[in-house]
Amino acid sequence: MLKHSYIYLLLLGLFFNSGMSACAQRFVAFHVDSTRCVGDTLRLRVGYGMDCDVRVADAPASISRPQRTFLPDGLVCDSSEGSCTYRSPIRFSAFARNSLVSSANDIDFVRVNMEHSWHTDLLVALECPNGQYAALMYPRHDLSNSCGDHKFDSVPSLESLAGILGLYNPSASMGVPVDLSSGCDSSSFMNAPGIGWNYCWSSSPNHAYAPGDGTVYSSQNYLFIATNGPFIDSTHLSANTNFYRPIGSFDSLIGCPVNGTWNLVVQDNWPSDNGWLFDWELSFAGDMLTPSTLEHVEMGGYGVSPLPQDSAFVLLPPGVDTTIVYWLRLLFSSGDTLDTTFALHWTLPYYVSIADTLCQGDTARWNSLAFTSDTLYRTEGLTRWGCDSIVELSYGFMPSYSLHDTLPFCANEPFLYEGVDYGGPATIVVPHQSQYGCDSTVTVHLIMIDSAFRLQLQMSLDGQEWVSDTTLYGCNPLTVYFRDTTLFEQWRQWTFGDGDTLFEQVSSFRQVRPFAHVYDSVGSFFLTLTAESIHGCVDSAVLRKDGVRVLQSPEASFRWEPAEVVSHNPLVQLWNDSRPTGDSLRFMWHIADGEGGEDTTSEVSPFFRWPVGDGDRVVLLEAIWPHVLGDSLVVTCIDSSEQTIVIVNEYLQFPNVVTPNGDGVNDRWEVVNLLECGLYSMNELWIYNRWGNLVYHVENIWRQDQFWNPNEPFCPDGTYYYRFSAKSNYGIVRRNGTIEVVR
Repeated sequence: MLKHSYIYLLLLGLFFNSGMSACAQRFVAFHVDSTRCVGDTLRLRVGYGMDCDVRVADAPASISRPQRTFLPDGLVCDSSEGSCTYRSPIRFSAFARNSLVSSANDIDFVRVNMEHSWHTDLLVALECPNGQYAALMYPRHDLSNSCGDHKFDSVPSLESLAGILGLYNPSASMGVPVDLSSGCDSSSFMNAPGIGWNYCWSSSPNHAYAPGDGTVYSSQNYLFIATNGPFIDSTHLSANTNFYRPIGSFDSLIGCPVNGTWNLVVQDNWPSDNGWLFDWELSFAGDMLTPSTLEHVEMGGYGVSPLPQDSAFVLLPPGVDTTIVYWLRLLFSSGDTLDTTFALHWTLPYYVSIADTLCQGDTARWNSLAFTSDTLYRTEGLTRWGCDSIVELSYGFMPSYSLHDTLPFCANEPFLYEGVDYGGPATIVVPHQSQYGCDSTVTVHLIMIDSAFRLQLQMSLDGQEWVSDTTLYGCNPLTVYFRDTTLFEQWRQWTFGDGDTLFEQVSSFRQVRPFAHVYDSVGSFFLTLTAESIHGCVDSAVLRKDGVRVLQSPEASFRWEPAEVVSHNPLVQLWNDSRPTGDSLRFMWHIADGEGGEDTTSEVSPFFRWPVGDGDRVVLLEAIWPHVLGDSLVVTCIDSSEQTIVIVNEYLQFPNVVTPNGDGVNDRWEVVNLLECGLYSMNELWIYNRWGNLVYHVENIWRQDQFWNPNEPFCPDGTYYYRFSAKSNYGIVRRNGTIEVVR
């Protein structure tokens, strides 16, 4: 069942502008219900022309464009087209498709309202949609030498026509310009718009022309301008007087499409003087327009099927509740089209289910019915659009309730409930409403868990004596032992205060495992222990902010002079290089005497002499730094440096027998103590046979294989002679002797 609730859709297509009667507007009207039931079929007929037929009056079709355009210095201020050319567009769309200009008289007139100083700077032209143009005014100079828009290069200049045109007045103005500046800023008060005058061009015999036969650049007209002033204003449009003839002729527009965008072109070809274009108008002859009638109607959208009747359609319904947008297109004899859309909502015969919950003791009402207990009610009817429908009501009556809840808290947490801190275990009865709005109560029990979870951390310097409430002092690097005796932990993390941390996963309720941590830095450090109980409570404890204090240890260091100590004079100067310098440190030297004992001294840098003899002598220096803390506490930091001083035997020995039999013993003749003491690095050895012939020579012996081996080259057994020379800081050694070679 469909109720007759119609909406009317009126589609207007304004195809022509001024010069047409009211009935020249095209009307399309139809009516259809905005909502239909799914399952119905809608038949629709589209009509055209409710009040009058489409027609056009016998008058010209004219469109004007009010547009104020600044015309700055053409060769100084580039326009938007990158040259000194300015365009103002007008668009026509009302003529029959493919209409063309067939005669210069098809252009009824062109009107321009503008002002500009020095009118001979300007080219003014009419440009049709396909780019053809007709020049209305010529500039003074050749366009090919000025503007970048070379389309108009073929337009002759006034100078090139001077012999034909005769005298002209280049200083004449158009309109009443404000000629104060030649800048490019249109907002400057010196470039303010002046008063625009109307200038009309036409080649139609229906208009009266200005003096000089209406040709802007005829010699008569220029003489007239020179005598009487600037251009004549074409103010009498209704009387069609004071028109001008286009210098380029409208014949150049034959073949132009009528529909499309027409442009008024203004080109400024001089680097000074400004102007303004206020509006312009293009009018076509009235006989160019032909009536346009409706020829065909098209329609589309979901389920649209055309019927045999003209402009009749059937709309098939969709299977769901939805809104469909249909489109409508009218085609006219002119080739023009008119498009519109309308929306139609298709509604399903629906099933409505109303479910509600109430509290016991409440009453549910629907129309004249009342329900106080759980109910399922069903009725059938029609929607307001006449669609079959079913309504089901379902009411449930819910009870009130009383709930208990327990909230556990850790000992170090606030006992918060609903934003209130109860400070400890408590029981709270809170009035509440169920999700259905029924009055209820919730009893909340706040309880504490982990009452035995208390962090207990201790520290020790020796792993034996444990403390937790004092400061441990020591010298760097300081080793401190820690342990945690807390019960019921899952994990713990130590923070030592020096940037290091240690995380431990605890595998039993009580896991005490001492460990050592080394403090390399000097300063006071506090220890933090963070742990989590087996119930998930996390707590932190700080031992002391200065639980560990690490003091600076000295750096013991020494050297001696001379660097090479010899057995005949074993005297050294011990130099103390320990840090820090000054009076902070005390020293103790322990010097081995080479006979199983030691000598001690507390001098800073002592001299020491050993008994005559060679060998290793161990020297130990202890640097002692007593730190005074408070009134009575003294912590002493000690560092030691131990070095071995070698006393060398500088006496050289020269054996007189060598046995080069290859047994590895005494195969070479060697100068004893030469390499061991290392004092005589500059040396030289000569070996001669019994006849005085040199058999071996070497300089600067510094390794064992440089000594003489009689097998390399072979030297027979017998007596040989040697000569040796060496020198050092302890003097010069020269020695001559014999060597017996025995195999």
